[in-house]
Amino acid sequence: MDVLVHHLGSLYRSDATASSREAANQYLQGAFSQPGFASALAQVMSSTALPEGVRQVSGVLLRQLIDTRWCELCDKFQADFVIPSEPEKASIRELLPSTLADPSIKIRTASAMCISAIAAWDWPHAWPGVLESLVQCLSNSNPSLVHGAMKCLDMFATGKNMSDQHLPVLINTAFPVLLQVYSARDVFPWNIRMRCVSILYSVVRWVATMAKVHQDGRARVLDPILPHWFAIFKLDLAEPDAFDRPHAVKLRILQVISVMLQELPSLAAKLVPALVPYIWGSLSTAVAIWQKVAIEDSIEDPSKQDEETGDKLGFDPYVSMLLEVVMIMSEKRRFHSLLESGVADLLHVAMSLGQLTEEQAEDYENDVNEFMAAEYSEIGAFNIRSATGDFCQVVGTHFFDHALGSLQLACQKRLSEIEQVQTAPFAWKLREGLEYVVGHVFAGFFKEAQERAQYDEVDLTNLQFDIDGFIKGVVFHDVLPHKPIFLRGRALWCAARLFGVGDEEPLDDEGRPVRTAKFAERLDLVKHFVSNAAQTIQDQKSALALRLMAAGAFASLAPMLPSDDPVLSGAVSVVLSPLVQLAQHASEEGLHMILDTVSLLLPLHPDATAAAAPQLIPALISIWGNHLDDPYVSQLVNENVAALSKISGLLPHLQAAFGPILVEVFGNPSNEQLPGVVETAADIATSLVINSSWPLPDVIMNQVFPLICSRMVTTVDNSFMQSGCSALLGFIRCAKEHLLVWHDGQANGVQYILRSLHRVLDPSLDDPAALYLGPLISKLLEHLGNQLGDGVPQILTAALIRLQCAKLSSLQQSLILVFIKLMRSNPSATVQFLNGSQVDGQSGLQFLLTTWMAMHEEFHGSYHIKNSIFAMSKLFGESTLDGVAVPGDLAIDTTKGRSSRSKSKAAERQMEPLKVRIFKLLVREHMVIIEDLTRHADPDSGEDDYDVDQDGGDLDMGPFEDQSSSFQDYEDAFDEGLIDDAYDDDEEETDPDVLADPVYKINLKEYLEGFLHELLQQNQQAFNMFASQLTEAEQDHLRKFVFGPKQN
Repeated sequence: MDVLVHHLGSLYRSDATASSREAANQYLQGAFSQPGFASALAQVMSSTALPEGVRQVSGVLLRQLIDTRWCELCDKFQADFVIPSEPEKASIRELLPSTLADPSIKIRTASAMCISAIAAWDWPHAWPGVLESLVQCLSNSNPSLVHGAMKCLDMFATGKNMSDQHLPVLINTAFPVLLQVYSARDVFPWNIRMRCVSILYSVVRWVATMAKVHQDGRARVLDPILPHWFAIFKLDLAEPDAFDRPHAVKLRILQVISVMLQELPSLAAKLVPALVPYIWGSLSTAVAIWQKVAIEDSIEDPSKQDEETGDKLGFDPYVSMLLEVVMIMSEKRRFHSLLESGVADLLHVAMSLGQLTEEQAEDYENDVNEFMAAEYSEIGAFNIRSATGDFCQVVGTHFFDHALGSLQLACQKRLSEIEQVQTAPFAWKLREGLEYVVGHVFAGFFKEAQERAQYDEVDLTNLQFDIDGFIKGVVFHDVLPHKPIFLRGRALWCAARLFGVGDEEPLDDEGRPVRTAKFAERLDLVKHFVSNAAQTIQDQKSALALRLMAAGAFASLAPMLPSDDPVLSGAVSVVLSPLVQLAQHASEEGLHMILDTVSLLLPLHPDATAAAAPQLIPALISIWGNHLDDPYVSQLVNENVAALSKISGLLPHLQAAFGPILVEVFGNPSNEQLPGVVETAADIATSLVINSSWPLPDVIMNQVFPLICSRMVTTVDNSFMQSGCSALLGFIRCAKEHLLVWHDGQANGVQYILRSLHRVLDPSLDDPAALYLGPLISKLLEHLGNQLGDGVPQILTAALIRLQCAKLSSLQQSLILVFIKLMRSNPSATVQFLNGSQVDGQSGLQFLLTTWMAMHEEFHGSYHIKNSIFAMSKLFGESTLDGVAVPGDLAIDTTKGRSSRSKSKAAERQMEPLKVRIFKLLVREHMVIIEDLTRHADPDSGEDDYDVDQDGGDLDMGPFEDQSSSFQDYEDAFDEGLIDDAYDDDEEETDPDVLADPVYKINLKEYLEGFLHELLQQNQQAFNMFASQLTEAEQDHLRKFVFGPKQN
């Protein structure tokens, strides 16, 4: 024992030598394999005569032994581990409970951890009385023992390593006593009562997790006991808040409510409404205290810490949790009725919580990066202010119909209050917090308006908020030069979020702009704030934080002006140079914002951009070189290069400036160790060539191009392989047949590309490295296929093999699309080639068609889906495919309707003729379009209307009856172009060849309807045969949506 204590002491003493620590580790490593070691550790931990540090270390080691060697079921158990004998285990179980009463909180915690870990394996079969013993400890007069037992019960309640069968026993045994302790508000101190609620919180989380897995009602074990707890919750929440009173009990209550609202909403709907008045009262009084603590700095922060966990139990986490509970209720429609009448009051409270605290104001003035990270970064540090911004956006979104009216009332109340304290030193914070809330509510409102506009008209002309009055009466005055910098910046930020609501320029019947007086007045206000922001950016005497805020506002405001407005051209001209100067001296978040702002401004006025280019281009090079270790800077530099490359006349200057830099990056092997550098270089190379004409500058073609190809052959960097494929795609598009002629003395351009291509085609390469393989092959065949001769079959054969080995669905789709595009242009030749190739013992045609038909419903990207649909329709004309069969429908239960494009990936597929499969997929694709779009038109429609089952039937394609009136609104929406526009709003595409492809511009709904009509007219007998294989719901869909009376 003495030897063990000695070595344990070497591990905790700060003055222990390295050699003694090493000797201790070696001794303990061997001791773990010795019988009796577990009981020795337990004896050391229970010995009050030994130093606390030695006992604590012994407890930690005992917990490790229990987790790994207590039984063979332990997660990290190994065959050579020595399991404690049953007598040894029994001695440990007998010894440990006494340590729960130890005066040291560290020993009590270590003991609780060990007891709960053993109980996970031994309770109840080998340790049947442990839970009852712990419960009995709660009535003991020794506060240390009560605390230790509570701690142990809390660990029981987390459910770690416990089974669902343990839960009812725990609840029935422990919770009656826990409720008695918690209810004795005048007997037990706040920390013991807090622990009771903490145990309840852990159990609620356990039940919520169980409810997700089991649907058999076992999660209802809490139903009988929770009403009793909530009755006491009401009493605690009703207690008035005071700055010198701990709030830990209320904090834990709110945590219970929060998890119930999120995970057990049905149960919460029964219990939480009775607490809402008390939650609101707590929020109101707590905010008043928080105002004095954090904003006015007039009283000391009364925060306390949990002595075990170190968690802060004061006002910040308390107010944050109050806000979280209210926000969750705001996000869930079933709780809206509890809050609707008080939204204005909630926003008024938010105006207090949204203020800059005294500490924040000081920190932000001293550290601009901290300010930018907290105020502008999407992953900034969480605090009450940021949580308030999130809450206000939720209000703007989820209380859309009356959010602005409530905001107007809250603003009037707050402005009246500001009037009373306008000379106070914190008055500017009240105004800044007001504008912070207004901007975030409008951000949420705007987001919801844009969503609704996709399926319905949104009237933004008669809002319940006086935007012009607020801008003129509040925001206009807060941008004046003598105002505090954070107030000036917030005013510009707020203006950028208010402008644009209902600001669309009115049009006459012929689509010409009508400059109404209201629109002209609003435009003048935008110009004022654009000019103000531009002046602030230029003012080198202004604080850096203010200039950065002005830059962000300018980027949002400037695009609102007409492109020919002289104010816009003048403003862009004067801000680019100062922004470039700022960027070269900024760092981290500030630099990110400037680069992002500049990239948004470059397209607004090409002449101003061209004039600033001589300064901007070398600055981008310098910034990139100075921040190679920041991947986000690299990305933003590339975005700026891409924007500049589209400005007329700038591409040669960019190529000349960046060419040598790219040569240096690609030529230095060590750059691959810096995240994002070489792939960004490849992305920049893509921007320099994708829109360029031949010939390319020597530095690009003779140096950059060979270096990219060489690195593609040798690199193991998956990200560079992706970017490299995109760069080579750009070179192919630019050079085309010139690649056959160009030669650097070692190989011609095509040979270089083929070497890179064969590397990416290598089946042993990771799938992520080859994600852009398909587009590269397609581009090569599109521009050079006729010149490659026998190389084309070799490439396509390798592509089939790579497809057969691919596991990532994105790579599979990419490679299938290679053959889809070939079938679009030359289906007969493509079918002939595939018939003559072999993949895994079957013809290439059978393999491709099987893979394609199985994966079509998983395709993503509108352009790719359109390509697949278009190519499938072309296959109907290939008579050689009449005898081909492919796996068809899945044998699944479809009684719940077809809710997505890929409903199930399990079960067996039945074989069916290829053309029947294609017909089904085309009809179902049309159904998907209708479902997706009508879901926008009726977001509360619930389940989908259509089932995809295996029942076929005959379809008489003769005269149809009129459609039922339930479909009339959808047809009207289609006729007006409302729904089609929403569906066909494709993802951003940058490849000029894709943008020029007629398939890219196809209205898929109209194309499918036209194809089906034509198929019916050409061969009604064949059409009826295909249609007979459809389900009843699919046949009904054809009658109502494709062959209805309103179709042409």
